Amino acid sequence: MKKFTTLTLMVLVLFSCKTIDLNKRVATGKFSLQDQVYNEVLDINEDGSFTLMVRQPMSKRTCKGIWSVKSSQELLLNGRDIKKLVAGDSLFYTKLDCKDLTVKFISSRKIEKDGYHLVKVK
Repeated sequence: MKKFTTLTLMVLVLFSCKTIDLNKRVATGKFSLQDQVYNEVLDINEDGSFTLMVRQPMSKRTCKGIWSVKSSQELLLNGRDIKKLVAGDSLFYTKLDCKDLTVKFISSRKIEKDGYHLVKVK
């Protein structure tokens, strides 16, 4: 009886495992968070690249890079700030850090980044 139970469990485990191509399930497109003084847009492209733009009063910062699948619900963004800060900007705003940034998919229309939600733009 032990052999039968063990064999049955092994068969169930083997047949329940399947590989999933997460790259085909990633909801690509533009995701945005906007209020009166803050605007953030994350554009996730199908080719594995992304662009992150943050606009605040007197500042616009942009970051570009590549994304990869981190887990079944998370993407890892790896990029760099493409705009050099000028002297006046550097007093008030830091460079946009998008190296090793994790984005979690709540649904195909909503993602979570740094504790807040961005909604997909039509």
